[in-house]
Amino acid sequence: QQTQQTGIPAPPPPSIFPITNIATAPLVMTDEQINRKYEDLSAIACLLCKRKFPSIDNLRRHQELSDLHKTSLATERQKMSTAGYTDTSVLDYRDRAAETEEQVRTGP
Repeated sequence: QQTQQTGIPAPPPPSIFPITNIATAPLVMTDEQINRKYEDLSAIACLLCKRKFPSIDNLRRHQELSDLHKTSLATERQKMSTAGYTDTSVLDYRDRAAETEEQVRTGP
């Protein structure tokens, strides 16, 4: 579509959804996500600090107040950032449509 006065193509309308490249988007796990990843509710343990607790309430209190947990959390964050770690739920995604298209193009 061109504007009538200048003959220059009109810019596309603004997108409602920002387009980002998921591979390069900085996805960082929150403290809450890290806590859930490193807790074992069946054993009532903090796997990050390698500590067991008598109840889930004690485990939650540990996650909120413990200096050991805060230090372990900071260390884990540092490891994640130096390794270029992103949220694992995104890493598990497979673009099945692209895989199917590739198979169709190359044949069975």
